[in-house]
Amino acid sequence: MDRTRVRRELGLGSEHYLVTQIGIRSWKGNDDTMDAMKTVATRAPQARLLFVGANEAKAKILREKAAARGLADRTHVFLYREDIPEILAASDVCVDASYAVMIEDPGRAVAMARTGRKRVEAEFSVTAKIDRTEALYRLLLAAKRLA
Repeated sequence: MDRTRVRRELGLGSEHYLVTQIGIRSWKGNDDTMDAMKTVATRAPQARLLFVGANEAKAKILREKAAARGLADRTHVFLYREDIPEILAASDVCVDASYAVMIEDPGRAVAMARTGRKRVEAEFSVTAKIDRTEALYRLLLAAKRLA
């Protein structure tokens, strides 16, 4: 999948970090995503935000909301697109801030939260990072001994 075509279309270089949200609906959490980007932007000036799937009216509203948050220069909006795989390939992270399913099914929300927490603890905790770093060092030392 070509990562560069969409990034060129957006005027982004390899130094930019592209956060993408597919779908423009009130229940998709677009405002929450923009609020989060405002926080991220202060710490990561290379971050850019892309919304995909707006109609003309919603694109205008999204651009106005981005400008009101000081994010006009780092927020892009695509109208309806059929090249979603290429857009996702161009993205560094994809956000889904939907909340309607969570409101309608609190049991599922709790289960998803527990599953997410377990995954974060298993894969991204300090302990997990230390374990992976130690494993890498052991591998490198073993390879050096064989060389």
